[in-house]
Amino acid sequence: MRAASTPSGAGPRGGARALVGRYELLFRIAAGGMAEVFAGRVRGEAGFEKLVAIKRMLPHLADDPRFVDMFLDEARVAASVSSPHVVQTLDLGRDDDGALFLVLELCVGASLAAILRACDRRREHVPLPVALELIAQAAQGLDDAHEATTAAGAPLGIVHRDVSPHNLLVGIDGRARVADFGIARALYRRSHTSTGELKGKFAYFSPEQARGEDVDRRSDVFSLGIVAWEAITGAKLFGGDDAMRTLRRVAEQEIPDPRTRRADLPGEAAGVLLRALLRDPADRWQNAGDLATALRSAALALGPAPSARQIGRWVADVGGERVRAIREGLDAALGGGDAAIEVDVEPDAPTPASSGVVAARSAPQARSAIAPLATASADGALAASSLVAAPKPRLLLDSSPEPTETGPAIVASAPVHAPRRPPARAAIAVGVAAVIVAAVFLAGRASRDPGAALPATAAPSAPATAEPAIAPAPTASPIASSSARA
Repeated sequence: MRAASTPSGAGPRGGARALVGRYELLFRIAAGGMAEVFAGRVRGEAGFEKLVAIKRMLPHLADDPRFVDMFLDEARVAASVSSPHVVQTLDLGRDDDGALFLVLELCVGASLAAILRACDRRREHVPLPVALELIAQAAQGLDDAHEATTAAGAPLGIVHRDVSPHNLLVGIDGRARVADFGIARALYRRSHTSTGELKGKFAYFSPEQARGEDVDRRSDVFSLGIVAWEAITGAKLFGGDDAMRTLRRVAEQEIPDPRTRRADLPGEAAGVLLRALLRDPADRWQNAGDLATALRSAALALGPAPSARQIGRWVADVGGERVRAIREGLDAALGGGDAAIEVDVEPDAPTPASSGVVAARSAPQARSAIAPLATASADGALAASSLVAAPKPRLLLDSSPEPTETGPAIVASAPVHAPRRPPARAAIAVGVAAVIVAAVFLAGRASRDPGAALPATAAPSAPATAEPAIAPAPTASPIASSSARA
């Protein structure tokens, strides 16, 4: 990295901005435990310039082969997919610190997760025509990824494996895009998931994924069905208060008709969604393209499909301050000024219970907890990986250093034990015991030396009965977890 670099990856206010390769960093959009994402710009001849997103691995991970392989795999997989509904990968390089960075299409908008939270705050649903069109677009993006081939035409066998509202971006251009192929399966990946290892967000797993079985494109269809159910109803489908319970719900919980929560949903559309959520892969839509077609056909009962402009205006409205801040930050940066806008942003990361960031403490616990849902590995561990975690609760669109640190997506503190205070009766018992010991000692001394006199304050020869002291068990006071995405 060059040019007045700072820990946040942007130059000081009023000074030269930092560079990674030939790309200029404008301001940071999000940060997590493994990477950070910036709005950036590349310039060329005759005033040419293009806005991009730059996803940069944190420098301290540059020498870790596992993270490097995962980052390179994400670049290779995403670059193989050409679709208007998949975030495009434009370039790959290393900065001066040796850290890898990806250059991506910049999507000005919000994740579907952020949009659903905003709708919840406003106590309103996503308009049905908009919800069905956005899910259809996401299904088309997934189908394009599933159908991707090498330059020679050989199928790549891509399965996303992490379809969730957090990885679906909706731009003010009215387009939905599938993002983050960090844990996608493809034929040529260098890094592979260990047997029994579960990666992703548990509340969006397919049943076969929850069981630790091999998955194909139909697994992504089920996951997108969950996203569609939640986008339409405004409620969680498989959310749970711990990872194992969430996995069990994915495998066993009855899936309610979305019309129980959204009565205005046409019956045909409800049938399309419920077919995507059938637990036997053979009964589901066999590819995401068919799902997209069926959704659009069912949406005709609601009237003409919304235009990209209509969707974009709605996204800009519901996205609120975050979308406005990003747009103003870009305007300021491109105008030669500094983006000095601070805006509250809720983290996009799911809770620990619903995300694949929970590891089983021991092999027996893991095997007993998820059997027969998942095939445990030798150590039974559950793990998850995502190169970019959720954004910090505050987003500072500025070229100056950000005051907040970039940590892991989910940080759970160990329980803090309250200090123990011995009860009064325990102190009394200790005192009585000390007197008895002293009396026994003096009695023994007197038996050896009959002339020795006992002190006037000697305890009686008959020992008092002392109740044993029992200290109370410590009371745990867990510190609440905190979460920080791209």
